[in-house]
Amino acid sequence: RKMAYRRTTKDSSGLPTSALSTGGAPHTSASLSPHPTQHRRTASANNRLEKARRDEENGQVVFRWKTAFLCFLIVRIISAVYNTISDCDETFNYWEPSHMLTYGYGFQTWEYSPVYMLRPYIYVLVHTLLGRFFSVLIADKISVFILIRCSLAIFCAACETVFYRGVSRRFGPRVGLITLMFLATSAGMYLASTANLPNTMSMYGVLLSFGAWFSGYYFRAVVAAAFGVIFGWPFVAVVFIPMGLDTVIRHGLFKGVVWAIFSVIIFVTPSVLVDYYYYKRWVVAVWHLIYYNVFDPTHGGSELFGVEPWSYYAINLFLNFNFLLPAALLSLPFLVAFRKWSAHMNGLKLRRLGIALYFSPLYLWLAAMLQLPHKEERFLFVIYPLICLGAAVTFALCLDVSRVLLAALSTGWKKKSLKRALLVLGVVFCGVAIGLSFSRVASITVNYSAPFHVYDHLYHQELPKLADDAHVNICVGKEWYRYPTSYFIPEARFNYTFIRSSYRGQLPKLYASENPTSSVPTNMNHLNTEEMDRYVDEEDCHYLIDQEFQEQAEPFYSRQSQPVKWTTVVSFPFLDKAASKNPIFRAFYVPGFTPKHTVTASYHLLKNHHKVQPLYK
Repeated sequence: RKMAYRRTTKDSSGLPTSALSTGGAPHTSASLSPHPTQHRRTASANNRLEKARRDEENGQVVFRWKTAFLCFLIVRIISAVYNTISDCDETFNYWEPSHMLTYGYGFQTWEYSPVYMLRPYIYVLVHTLLGRFFSVLIADKISVFILIRCSLAIFCAACETVFYRGVSRRFGPRVGLITLMFLATSAGMYLASTANLPNTMSMYGVLLSFGAWFSGYYFRAVVAAAFGVIFGWPFVAVVFIPMGLDTVIRHGLFKGVVWAIFSVIIFVTPSVLVDYYYYKRWVVAVWHLIYYNVFDPTHGGSELFGVEPWSYYAINLFLNFNFLLPAALLSLPFLVAFRKWSAHMNGLKLRRLGIALYFSPLYLWLAAMLQLPHKEERFLFVIYPLICLGAAVTFALCLDVSRVLLAALSTGWKKKSLKRALLVLGVVFCGVAIGLSFSRVASITVNYSAPFHVYDHLYHQELPKLADDAHVNICVGKEWYRYPTSYFIPEARFNYTFIRSSYRGQLPKLYASENPTSSVPTNMNHLNTEEMDRYVDEEDCHYLIDQEFQEQAEPFYSRQSQPVKWTTVVSFPFLDKAASKNPIFRAFYVPGFTPKHTVTASYHLLKNHHKVQPLYK
């Protein structure tokens, strides 16, 4: 405003200096008044300053979106660089097709066969476009792999920022700040945020949709929900049922249905077109996936790939969220019972119906997933942000209820001492939760990163020694499911293949060289039945990657002399879960204690000296 006044001050002649300096005519009275846009910007800035002042006075300082985004981004970039791949589906169902579309070769699973068409290519295409862009900038494929994950990290941080702002608006700045802390520090979010899985994409949809919902932007919430369902995992629609009900209640059935249909169309249409381009057939792959898992008993369903008890989810959730998990599960009953005890929560005027709608998705998803015999950790990714929110609400409520009780039951110096004790308890709870999360992340990074180190050594140290025209078989047996993708193999002439192990299921096979996505692959089935054409003889292998446990059905290749004498190129430690009897130090890394209470196996890169030696430059 001062600058505006300086520009319109008058000189001795009575004319505005801005007019005299340009030789123009005197300004009219209308031109002297500030522009309406300036009024709006000034008012908006004043409102933000006033709100920030009130928040500071109440001890509820809210991070601006840029600060929140930066907090999330730092943690997610670390995840992109150091996170492992814990699910072979991530490698063979998502990284491999994108690698094939980028570099021309990669492994195919039966879900991508034109006979079944269970996987939409539009999800893979997103990563393919990123890979092609980065491959132009840099030749090293491992760097391209990391840059793709960094792109996922940036998008995840943006989605988390939207969620954080929505939580702050709906449940108050303090709950928003605690949610930000739990999101940024939980082991579960660290592991899920940069995984190349549709479940992670659905988690992004939950963050965007719920962030918009909590902010009152219902149309945006519906569109983001459709994004999570169509571009991610279709079964996640269960999580969005309460949001859909709230949309109908507030905006009417007609508008809610129109919004939903519009949102589905804008995402299904490009998905169908992309699938037609690759499969050369008109198909809605999302519907094929739903039909296979729900309505088609002849295919056997997901039970073919393993069955787990309910405790599998309980253990995994506790490892990833520790004490935040029980806190999150208590959020709905606590909020219903004690919200009036909290001046903060009571001031938000949350009704019971609204509370039920906001927090029921967590329980709905857990109930749905516990009913399925086939269980995988990635199935729970979509509720990871809701666990952090629920834990934040419970934590804030406990603080408020404790303060009310202290005010009623104590006076004088005792009251001050108990307040300090309450503060210490709150800090201890957060410190223990964050410490356990860091310990869990450290355990996974230290104990399970050996495959990345072995393949990195193979890529950068061993294979460059070979002649430029050398064709090599890189073999793997029981460790096939820890393959960190073909991004860790420099060229197609280095053929990654399998030798037979104790595993008797179906292994993936390379895409065909001609019409790879539309031609029907041979010897591929949907019943997880072993196909013998996947294997080569051990004598045909130039390199072998294997792990040696204390107890295993396969040979100890590093010790044998027949039929092939293998030489160890490099080896790294890898946790032997069966031999490590202490479950605490096996799950959480404690410097100085974990190495003493766990047993590690050797993760080897072996070479057949007689076959490799003639290939050196």
